[in-house]
Amino acid sequence: MQFMEVAHDATPTYVTVPLGGLTTVEAILAISDYEVSYKINSAAVGVATKMLCMRGCAITALTVSNASGSMASIRFVLAGT
Repeated sequence: MQFMEVAHDATPTYVTVPLGGLTTVEAILAISDYEVSYKINSAAVGVATKMLCMRGCAITALTVSNASGSMASIRFVLAGT
């Protein structure tokens, strides 16, 4: 399990989520205490949610942005190769 805190930023600034030594993430569970926005594999549009759960995916890059107004604490469980 990984833990990350992301500061509030009124203008979406995306920060890289470390993939924990994995090249390709095939399953992810991310739970945040505030709604944050994720961009997967350099997508043009972010997905805003408090919980992200995917399997059967091929994530090679993941970024997160926080416009919630508060510091967001995010816990990640990543599996892959």
